Amino acid sequence: MYKIIESNCDYIFYSNNLLSLIVKKEISEIEGFYNFNNKFHFFDYCDFLNFLNRAIKIYQQDEDIYINLYINIEYNQNFKKFAKMVSDRIKYAIYDITGLNVKYINIYIDNIVFV
Repeated sequence: MYKIIESNCDYIFYSNNLLSLIVKKEISEIEGFYNFNNKFHFFDYCDFLNFLNRAIKIYQQDEDIYINLYINIEYNQNFKKFAKMVSDRIKYAIYDITGLNVKYINIYIDNIVFV
């Protein structure tokens, strides 16, 4: 699915893969994030993109973007603060880079990792 933005009679198309890469970059920089729920091994870039499509689900409807994240976090994290930080960073990054608004982000914590 592509998001179409009209800009001076030209069109900009944003793919879900692009948005997934933005989400991955932002969340990987947050302290306490361990990894995405990864049950797959990557053999090439296509495998990596297929994995992102499973761990980060992005839906676009009209002018709104909806995101579901499936992640693992480190033990001793405050879930509420962590989720708020993830949500704020992702919303800001997507808006800053693309100008699109994120309507909501659902965060599914699949596992806690003891490091």
